[in-house]
Amino acid sequence: MALLSVLIFAAMFVRLYSMIIVKSDNYTARASTKSTKTIKLYSKSAKLMTNHPAGSYTLDKDPQGLYTLRILNAEKFWSSSRHLVVQVK
Repeated sequence: MALLSVLIFAAMFVRLYSMIIVKSDNYTARASTKSTKTIKLYSKSAKLMTNHPAGSYTLDKDPQGLYTLRILNAEKFWSSSRHLVVQVK
Protein backbone atom coordinates (compact mmCIF):
# COMPACT_ATOMS: atom_id res chain seq x y z
CA MET A 1 0.00 0.00 0.00
CA ALA A 2 1.37 3.38 -0.99
CA LEU A 3 2.18 5.82 1.75
CA LEU A 4 -0.34 8.63 1.71
CA SER A 5 0.57 11.92 3.30
CA VAL A 6 -1.71 14.82 3.86
CA LEU A 7 -0.19 18.27 4.10
CA ILE A 8 -2.20 20.61 6.23
CA PHE A 9 -1.59 24.29 5.96
CA ALA A 10 -3.43 25.93 8.86
CA ALA A 11 -3.70 29.68 9.01
CA MET A 12 -2.89 31.55 12.20
CA PHE A 13 -3.53 35.25 12.62
CA VAL A 14 -0.89 37.28 14.43
CA ARG A 15 -1.65 41.01 14.38
CA LEU A 16 -1.34 42.09 10.73
CA TYR A 17 0.36 38.91 9.54
CA SER A 18 -1.28 35.67 8.56
CA MET A 19 0.95 32.64 8.90
CA ILE A 20 0.54 29.09 7.73
CA ILE A 21 2.18 26.00 9.10
CA VAL A 22 3.28 23.44 6.53
CA LYS A 23 3.27 19.99 8.11
CA SER A 24 4.10 16.63 6.57
CA ASP A 25 5.60 13.29 7.52
CA ASN A 26 8.86 14.57 6.06
CA TYR A 27 9.07 18.26 6.95
CA THR A 28 7.54 21.21 8.76
CA ALA A 29 7.81 24.87 7.71
CA ARG A 30 6.12 28.21 8.31
CA ALA A 31 5.05 30.62 5.62
CA SER A 32 3.10 33.84 5.26
CA THR A 33 -0.29 33.85 3.51
CA LYS A 34 0.55 37.39 2.35
CA SER A 35 4.01 36.84 0.87
CA THR A 36 4.41 33.12 0.12
CA LYS A 37 4.10 32.55 -3.62
CA THR A 38 5.42 28.99 -3.98
CA ILE A 39 5.24 25.87 -1.81
CA LYS A 40 7.30 22.85 -2.83
CA LEU A 41 5.27 19.68 -2.25
CA TYR A 42 8.09 17.16 -2.89
CA SER A 43 5.65 14.71 -4.45
CA LYS A 44 4.90 13.26 -7.89
CA SER A 45 1.18 13.31 -7.11
CA ALA A 46 -0.68 16.26 -5.57
CA LYS A 47 -4.32 17.25 -5.28
CA LEU A 48 -5.84 20.25 -3.49
CA MET A 49 -8.53 19.00 -1.11
CA THR A 50 -9.76 22.44 -0.02
CA ASN A 51 -11.56 24.80 -2.39
CA HIS A 52 -9.60 27.73 -3.78
CA PRO A 53 -10.66 29.91 -6.73
CA ALA A 54 -9.60 28.75 -10.19
CA GLY A 55 -6.92 30.95 -11.68
CA SER A 56 -5.51 31.95 -8.28
CA TYR A 57 -2.97 29.09 -8.27
CA THR A 58 -1.25 26.46 -10.41
CA LEU A 59 0.24 23.06 -9.64
CA ASP A 60 3.46 22.86 -11.66
CA LYS A 61 5.92 20.00 -12.11
CA ASP A 62 9.66 20.56 -11.96
CA PRO A 63 12.12 18.66 -14.21
CA GLN A 64 12.16 15.76 -11.69
CA GLY A 65 8.36 15.49 -11.87
CA LEU A 66 7.78 16.88 -8.35
CA TYR A 67 4.90 19.30 -7.80
CA THR A 68 5.10 22.91 -6.64
CA LEU A 69 2.05 24.93 -5.68
CA ARG A 70 2.28 28.45 -7.14
CA ILE A 71 -0.05 31.06 -5.70
CA LEU A 72 -0.73 33.59 -8.45
CA ASN A 73 -3.15 35.83 -6.53
CA ALA A 74 -2.80 35.48 -2.75
CA GLU A 75 -5.81 37.64 -1.87
CA LYS A 76 -8.08 35.64 -4.16
CA PHE A 77 -6.50 32.28 -3.20
CA TRP A 78 -7.09 32.77 0.54
CA SER A 79 -10.51 34.45 0.12
CA SER A 80 -12.55 31.23 0.24
CA SER A 81 -10.59 29.48 3.00
CA ARG A 82 -7.76 30.29 5.41
CA HIS A 83 -6.80 26.61 5.37
CA LEU A 84 -5.08 24.60 2.69
CA VAL A 85 -5.10 20.82 2.53
CA VAL A 86 -3.06 19.08 -0.18
CA GLN A 87 -3.12 15.32 -0.62
CA VAL A 88 0.22 13.91 -1.79
CA LYS A 89 1.46 10.41 -2.48
